Amino acid sequence: MYKGFPVNKAIGYFAREFDKAAPVPGVNWSDEDYLWLTGAAQKGWIVKTSPQDVKPGALIVGVDQARNALIAIVREVKDGKITYEKLDKEGKVIRCITAPESLQREINFSGYIWPERIKNGRARMLLPVLP
Repeated sequence: MYKGFPVNKAIGYFAREFDKAAPVPGVNWSDEDYLWLTGAAQKGWIVKTSPQDVKPGALIVGVDQARNALIAIVREVKDGKITYEKLDKEGKVIRCITAPESLQREINFSGYIWPERIKNGRARMLLPVLP
């Protein structure tokens, strides 16, 4: 377990990876993975919902119609492409390279959680309502 998240699942693995780049306290939200964007924003983290607003160290959150979440982390942004890591079904790290605008198609992109906090306040964010 890492901060209450199982490390053999994406939420625990990527919470730990995010904390390597993020300032203290790091992941301080405890919501279900499909609610991470809202939980992080409420705890003062910068959250972006445009695929082009990418930054190394940011968590990527994708959520499908059944509210199954995909959590990944951005490792590099270079030449209009991003390199990110996700876990496969066996829990092995897969490194992917893609254009930011392709994230919607590849992982049903919902947003990024930057490894930065809002100064003096909480983040404000509007999320699409899932059925």
